Amino acid sequence: MAAGAGTETGSSRNGMMAADDGCALSETAGREAGGEQMQRDFNEGNNCLMCRNQIFTGHDSDVLGCQRRKEGMSCKFEQRGMTLNEILADVPKSEIIGDNLIRAYAKINSPAYEKIICTVSGGYDSDIVIDICTKCDREKKIEYVWFNTGLEYKATKDHLKELERKYGIEIKERKAKKPIPVACKENGLPFLSKKISEYIGRLQRHGFRWEDRPFDELYREYPKCKAALRWWCNEWGEGSQFNISRHKYLKEYMIDNPPTEVRFSADCCKYGKKDVLHEELKEGGYNLNITGMRKMEGGARSTAFKSCFKENEGGCDVYMPVWWYLDSTKEIYRTHYGIERSLCYEEYGLRRTGCAGCPYGRNFEEELEVIERYEPNLFKAVNKIFGKSYSYTRNYRRYATFMKAFEKEGDGA
Repeated sequence: MAAGAGTETGSSRNGMMAADDGCALSETAGREAGGEQMQRDFNEGNNCLMCRNQIFTGHDSDVLGCQRRKEGMSCKFEQRGMTLNEILADVPKSEIIGDNLIRAYAKINSPAYEKIICTVSGGYDSDIVIDICTKCDREKKIEYVWFNTGLEYKATKDHLKELERKYGIEIKERKAKKPIPVACKENGLPFLSKKISEYIGRLQRHGFRWEDRPFDELYREYPKCKAALRWWCNEWGEGSQFNISRHKYLKEYMIDNPPTEVRFSADCCKYGKKDVLHEELKEGGYNLNITGMRKMEGGARSTAFKSCFKENEGGCDVYMPVWWYLDSTKEIYRTHYGIERSLCYEEYGLRRTGCAGCPYGRNFEEELEVIERYEPNLFKAVNKIFGKSYSYTRNYRRYATFMKAFEKEGDGA
């Protein structure tokens, strides 16, 4: 094991484990503590020669002698939180990663946070966050939680089990308030984005006739749809991402093809993750929520945060360790620390995980091809659930392609 990468060698470890590890046992004290306690704390079911040798003799055993390592798991001795010096002794040449680890160590070990939740997904960003957390969590304050939406890849579920094995952690599963298949059937389907689905759903519930009239006129007729009408009429300000014009020809398409045969809604996300997270935060009494959100991802979430930390007065603060990470930063981290990603990335070739076949995905057609190849039963399920949304999206894209070509032809005349 490399010095500084989870353990120390030489005289600094001769007969003594670091006091602030909660394992301050000299060689003599270790022997005096008795075999029963040692076995209960360090050796029960672990078969870890390395840990046993560290405790009883103060000397490193051969890494190859660790049975847990042979089975692809981390050594129990390594699973304690590292000191900041140990962490910084093995940092890749990246200012972002170095600064990030210092900040993460300070946040996680701050006495202000007595109970911390880390929400995991099984995705690439989440994998890095788990690695950061297990490095920095000195007092084992972090609890790991995964929200099962009811429409997840088998590869994701398998990967989460492997993460538990690798890091010696438990990832608690929380199920959706309404599984995605049920939410879509009862409330409506996702289409293009959460905001667009939310706006269209509101207009549908109020009998909107999909016509192109001034905002003031429409608002008098549909007074409970102000935000949705601002979207429809491009009233959010010039260039706003919340205007329908951000999706070229969408308004024209919907006027020509009103969504009368399909209902749209963003409630699948609400019932699948959002409501469950809020319930978990409240019931668990957490005061810090660690997530794998990144600024580079864009979308509504990226505009809701200005930095990697958000303080919520009287509630649960939010910390995003990889907020400033670029794609290249992730690759540096993965290569340096040996992060093993889910088969969703390594074998399937996907660029995202999460709800399988989600219509919000810009490249959902490519994802569907992958699902059909690797998880055919899941392929049948997503088409049954999202089929009408896929069809409406495909027709819109064909319409937009035609209109762009027609417009270009007209410009060249």
